[in-house]
Amino acid sequence: MRDADAVEAAVTSVGIQAGLHYLINNAGALWWKGIEETPMERYDLINGINSRAAFATTRAALPFMRAQGFGHIVMQSPPIRLDNLRNKTGKCAMPPLVGAVSPPTVAAVATNNQ
Repeated sequence: MRDADAVEAAVTSVGIQAGLHYLINNAGALWWKGIEETPMERYDLINGINSRAAFATTRAALPFMRAQGFGHIVMQSPPIRLDNLRNKTGKCAMPPLVGAVSPPTVAAVATNNQ
């Protein structure tokens, strides 16, 4: 899921062969250590799966959905309680993508569905 070229190739293959009506971004990586105990390589892995993979699949799917005038994108994200972030490094990587990418993406696809 972290290889953008592989993701695009897979999504394109499905889009060409069968059309692409639904995309469910549900990949996720968790790490139950605190920030000071988390090496950057681990954070990069978590962020690469939790945020980058969802962005890459959405980016690859949108042209097919726009062309057919239809599509639904579901963005999965773990629930976050701001008062309980201790040892939740993995969970902190996904919600920014959901908040930043999902509403404009949903609005853009919804406009094409009308």
